[in-house]
Amino acid sequence: MAAMFDFKVFPVGVALALVTGCGSAPVAPADSDGTTTTTTATTTTTGTSPTSTVGETTSSTTGSTSESVDSSTSDGSYIITPDLGPLPPCDCAEDELCIYEIGIDSWFKICVTPPAGCAPQQKCSAACMQACVHPTPPAADCDSDPAEALACDYGSSSACSPWGQNCPEGQKCVPIVDQMFPHWELECVPLADPAPAVGEPCLGPASSPTGKDDCAAGALCWPIGGDGDKKCVANCGGTPDDPECGPDQVCATLHEGTITACLSICDPLVQDCPMGQVCSPGLDGFACLPDTSGADGDLSDACSEDDRCDAGFHCLPSQQQSNCVHSSCCTPFCDVNAPDCPFGSACVSPYSLDDTEPPPDWDHVGVCVKP
Repeated sequence: MAAMFDFKVFPVGVALALVTGCGSAPVAPADSDGTTTTTTATTTTTGTSPTSTVGETTSSTTGSTSESVDSSTSDGSYIITPDLGPLPPCDCAEDELCIYEIGIDSWFKICVTPPAGCAPQQKCSAACMQACVHPTPPAADCDSDPAEALACDYGSSSACSPWGQNCPEGQKCVPIVDQMFPHWELECVPLADPAPAVGEPCLGPASSPTGKDDCAAGALCWPIGGDGDKKCVANCGGTPDDPECGPDQVCATLHEGTITACLSICDPLVQDCPMGQVCSPGLDGFACLPDTSGADGDLSDACSEDDRCDAGFHCLPSQQQSNCVHSSCCTPFCDVNAPDCPFGSACVSPYSLDDTEPPPDWDHVGVCVKP
């Protein structure tokens, strides 16, 4: 996890790790311009994920474990159950909020700046839930013990939230990808000076709208066409259940919810986005996203995000498709009232696949799925 902000970390457990072999030493991820950046911070980490082999002893400042595990599966892989010792309590300042941060194979307790209206001593509140990447109403069994961290729903939390915008003064919340895993998270980074406002031209990464840019807090630098021009767009307001954007805009999310953006509304059956963009589902309608499909993106091509398919297609898992040989493939949009799907597929609203109701006026838009 790249550290570009000031918070404390308290490891509280590690999930079971399935080990199938040893890889090469990790390499620091490169920035969008190809350079490699090394950052430092006052983050305190007292334990790490295990990379031990059979018979090896691992240790950390919170405990040690001697592993001697035989292969338990037919392919030679085995399960390591690490022991990090006693679980430390939260040790945050009075004006900090303690939450769980979920990594690839570990949980941490971290201290973050609380969102507006959040009293850390009353962390089981709707205002404090805004610190989560996916804010939800507080769970009925939320633990109000100050020694315990706030547990966010969906197993996702980070150093800041695009909804709560809970970074210290002079910083902003941005999505960052760890290219070694990959894993998406959010970090607080210093604001540019001057920082362009929403609607103004901006400078940001060359590819997808992620990482550091020069936009003001609450905004990120977004491609506006296929010519490379970019402008600052607002992060979504409200909550995932009730997003707030400007007129003729839709709240779009990408990369495990770490990106939220108020983007132009579009019709996926018409694909009326500017050149270099595709019309894909957002939280409350369909929005124009950058087309990053490259040479792929056609019918049954492999994909990983909504913006990895060509215009007129949507990325879905293979189990929902009739002719997909990858983990996920591009499938066509269709009109529920006049379906025309390949491979004998049915036309179903993409929102119903997530057990949600289609946004008003969009219940006629579907995608081709396995009947």
